[in-house]
Amino acid sequence: MIRWVMIAAIALVLGGSLLIVGGYIGLTLLTRGVAAGMFGERTQPSNGASAHSHLSLSLIGTTNIPSQVAGTPQRFGGISGLVYEPDRSAWLAISDTWAREHYFEIRISLQRETSSGPPRYSIEAEVAGALALADHFRDPEGLAISPGGDQLAVVYEVPPIVAVVARDGTSIATLPVPPEVLAGCSSNRGLESVAWVARSGAQEIWAGTEATLKQDRASMGPGGGGASRISIFEAGSRALKGQAIYPLEPEPLSMLGLPSLNWLTDLCALPDGRVLALERSLSVPLGYAACLFVVEGAAGEPATMPGGSAVPVLVKRRLADLRADLGLTYLGNLEAMALGPPIEDDLGGRLLIIMADDNFGRDGQQGTQVIALRLK
Repeated sequence: MIRWVMIAAIALVLGGSLLIVGGYIGLTLLTRGVAAGMFGERTQPSNGASAHSHLSLSLIGTTNIPSQVAGTPQRFGGISGLVYEPDRSAWLAISDTWAREHYFEIRISLQRETSSGPPRYSIEAEVAGALALADHFRDPEGLAISPGGDQLAVVYEVPPIVAVVARDGTSIATLPVPPEVLAGCSSNRGLESVAWVARSGAQEIWAGTEATLKQDRASMGPGGGGASRISIFEAGSRALKGQAIYPLEPEPLSMLGLPSLNWLTDLCALPDGRVLALERSLSVPLGYAACLFVVEGAAGEPATMPGGSAVPVLVKRRLADLRADLGLTYLGNLEAMALGPPIEDDLGGRLLIIMADDNFGRDGQQGTQVIALRLK
């Protein structure tokens, strides 16, 4: 964690320096051009032969939640997971703090600023309160909610744990994480994302690692991206159904000999059974960047992993680079994503919220960035 926080801080300082504006522009073009494998083309791709409807994203706007929660001494930050609760008309976020109260209820609203013509909104977001549920594990990193809203799936990084927590805070049960995932997680690169997926009449819990497992690194081709291991559980019995490989994009270029990264930070289930995936990268001097993908299904040919096991490879399609396609010039350390209510205007679609983990200010981020998108 400290290593990447230092790199992020360096990127933020260098990215704002007039002395390297030329280098920043050149590296940005190089990153998006020569190293096109990072995020692909700048335009949103067509849906191709997919049997599902085409998805599109558009930016509604952004806002920022201050780190100080009104009426409580607890600091707000470190947001790493998010869900929407329709019955409460509220968002529930989870923080990777080690404090007992690591859940936060958040109110987010769109205020329309135009009475005619294309709708334009301002965004309001505030913390309604902090709460503690039944879980007692440390370093929570991902959050998902059951279709009925009565259960939460939570993943923890230290140690790697997948748990189902009652929303009323009365009980918790852990799921059997595969031994190779337990053994292969690197420090601060363990379980990071989780989704409660409902498809074909069944419910599954997907839990993904942030980065490539130690033993899987040798299977990655030169110049290619890494691979997140997705553990898939049957939600009812909580038994392990299998695993899948989520292919990551290549790491972006970085200057000054500093390392860069591109990791999977969140998953979000869609009503039709598809899954959104959020990949976040970090490089110098570009800083944080992020891209959204939709997971369509499993590939025809599985990957042969260490030990000879054949693991299905998920098929993903790029939806948008948040900077290049949606015009966001500043991006924080985006780690949390949730699908919200329908947007009641002529354009329609659903509200998709993405939030940043501010690393509690250690890398220069000020407050928690909130990004509102329209998903259609």
